[in-house]
Amino acid sequence: MPQPTRILAWHFGQGQILSHGDDRPVIDGHSLHVNGDIEPCVRGLHGSERAIDALMYQQGPIVSRVELFGTLVPHGDPTDKWAASDRLQLWHTDAAETLRRCATWCTVQALKAAYAQGIEPEISIMESYATDAATATDAAVRAAVVAACAAEAAACAAATDAAAARTAVAAQNTELARRLLLLAPTEGRAA
Repeated sequence: MPQPTRILAWHFGQGQILSHGDDRPVIDGHSLHVNGDIEPCVRGLHGSERAIDALMYQQGPIVSRVELFGTLVPHGDPTDKWAASDRLQLWHTDAAETLRRCATWCTVQALKAAYAQGIEPEISIMESYATDAATATDAAVRAAVVAACAAEAAACAAATDAAAARTAVAAQNTELARRLLLLAPTEGRAA
């Protein structure tokens, strides 16, 4: 498969300042550049094609829609994020409430999937996911969403097979991306 030259991606952060000691401001409509060898998790400007993958690496509730270009290096098999020498910030917004609501949605889907397969889920655990999602603060948003989404995937996988788990994760990603795109400025909704 040929290497892409530009990638439309998601990125979650704590604010509009780069992290890991690089305190440059991140401004909508502007690009950033990193010199040197690009290596995922070490050096580069990161982003994930799938919102759910970006969520796994998030450092806060501020979601950005970005375009990666220049030197592009994949991470993972399958690829779950990219490191790039250049990143264009398209738009950003605080997605904390959307993440909490999506975690609740994932929890409900997990319950539906479990019951459809005749599995009696541990209701206290599922209620805990829903409560965590509804009350999460910035630091807890990731844990609540990931836990709820993992619960759905686990329920499907336990009841059927790995293909069902992949289908559940794809549905979670579609729902998360749909909700995040609704947060975009009107001119950014196509991205």
